[in-house]
Amino acid sequence: MDGYFSYVSRKGLSNLKNYKYSGSDKSIVAKYLGQPFWNWSVQFLPITMAPNLVTLVGFVFIIISYVLMAPFSPELLGVNVPGIVFFIVAVNLFIYMTLDALDGKQARRTNSSSPLGELTDHGCDSVSSFILAIELAIALNVGSGWVAMYLFFMGLLSFYSGQWEEYHTGTLDLGYFNVTEAELIMISIHAFTAFSGSSFWDNTVSIPILGDFSFSAIMLISSTASVLYAVAGNVLTIRALVRQNKVRADEAILRFAPFLLCSALFAVWHGLSTSLVHHPHLFFCAWGFLFSNLIGRMVLCRVCEEPFKPDFTLLLPVVLGVVNSLVGNVVPEALYMWGLFLWSAVMFIIFARWVVNAITTELNIRFLIIKPPQATK
Repeated sequence: MDGYFSYVSRKGLSNLKNYKYSGSDKSIVAKYLGQPFWNWSVQFLPITMAPNLVTLVGFVFIIISYVLMAPFSPELLGVNVPGIVFFIVAVNLFIYMTLDALDGKQARRTNSSSPLGELTDHGCDSVSSFILAIELAIALNVGSGWVAMYLFFMGLLSFYSGQWEEYHTGTLDLGYFNVTEAELIMISIHAFTAFSGSSFWDNTVSIPILGDFSFSAIMLISSTASVLYAVAGNVLTIRALVRQNKVRADEAILRFAPFLLCSALFAVWHGLSTSLVHHPHLFFCAWGFLFSNLIGRMVLCRVCEEPFKPDFTLLLPVVLGVVNSLVGNVVPEALYMWGLFLWSAVMFIIFARWVVNAITTELNIRFLIIKPPQATK
């Protein structure tokens, strides 16, 4: 496993045997509605179906939704997207949400929990998070301007911050309002938009003292509040660990820095861009794959019990993209965006392939196949 594309040491891989998942979910919706439904649903999965396969099947539904929607909205406007497409997106998101909840239950049911399962789950979730952000921008009809940038950033911020906290605590602590509620809201938005059309979200309502707000602005403001609440909780948790001398403040900040730097670079590029309005999918997907790469590396270091040392060289092509815009696009901007998108996607795929090969070899397991479980009481 040595070589240029090697992300943890051999000692880190040997630490995988110590892996044990830890998580908590305070969501009232998940407790009283989700869990009963998911516990009932998992019995319909074949006992020989690998948990990673459950995860990937759910992820395929997200990809299908995006492939269906993107051609109708090259500039992130939903007015030309057929209602049936929004409805399919809503249904597919529900299927993804359900299977995302079932993969862990299937792992426990088949006694096949592994760190590879967590990496697969978080890897698919990280890619899904930026795809869902793009789809939400389309549904709300916000276009490819600064509102889309803000929506995209806030969606990624919530995910990265949660993983940042989990890296330091070892526990995925989901609050009272978490991904369950967020996904249900997105399902509702897409289902409603299927009948109302995305132009509905452009309508305004007058709020006393505050003035007129579009329905899309109201949705963004309310989601901002929930994201900032979650991020504040993550920061306070890390602050407590720093005060207890369990975590160094400078190291914790350094681990958050690549996400903020990446976001800042894309924001600067967005401001300088002359052709982004015509290629927002390339722009946001390039950003998204770099984000997923950062997330994956942090999760891998956590399960391997190694320090996460951000690789800032990943962001060099983005820096060059900004420089290219500053000097008048010596390389045609659309061409550069295509190159960055392909590079970031390939780098993520290389990382994912390395993870699968390294962990399956180290733990002597298969990725998409499990042995039939022994009968248990």
